[in-house]
Amino acid sequence: MAKFKFRLEPLLKLRKLRQQESEREMAEKVSEVLAHEEQIEKLLSLIDRHYDEIRKQSDEGMIDPSVLISDRKYLNHLHVLHADQKNNLLNSKQEFEQTRKKLAEAKKGTDVMKKLRENELTKFRKEQEKLEIRELDDLTSVKSAWMRQKGRNTI
Repeated sequence: MAKFKFRLEPLLKLRKLRQQESEREMAEKVSEVLAHEEQIEKLLSLIDRHYDEIRKQSDEGMIDPSVLISDRKYLNHLHVLHADQKNNLLNSKQEFEQTRKKLAEAKKGTDVMKKLRENELTKFRKEQEKLEIRELDDLTSVKSAWMRQKGRNTI
């Protein structure tokens, strides 16, 4: 019996590799987005805690102008970092979307090749089945002719 060989197997393997590469890129982009979101949460928490400390000092009546100036500078710095992280997050999300589209295209290409392989395999099996039936018919015909011939020779 003949063995099935998909003529486009190298192309299918290449497309699978591209899909796997896109999946790895996608995982990296997801990781970047999550890291930026985590950093933003940390900065917001730090800002909130610092505001709470300022309120606490204000409630206790301990207001020192030099401390207020340094607190304001520190908070401005935290807000700048927060804005930078938001921009980084936005950029990461855009890169994520591009990578997602690239992955979708790679998956589509792989799926097309798999479907083509599946169709060719089905066609191959049908042809093999026809050949087997033809061979069985030939064997049956030969056996029948041989039995008739044998029956004539014994009479």
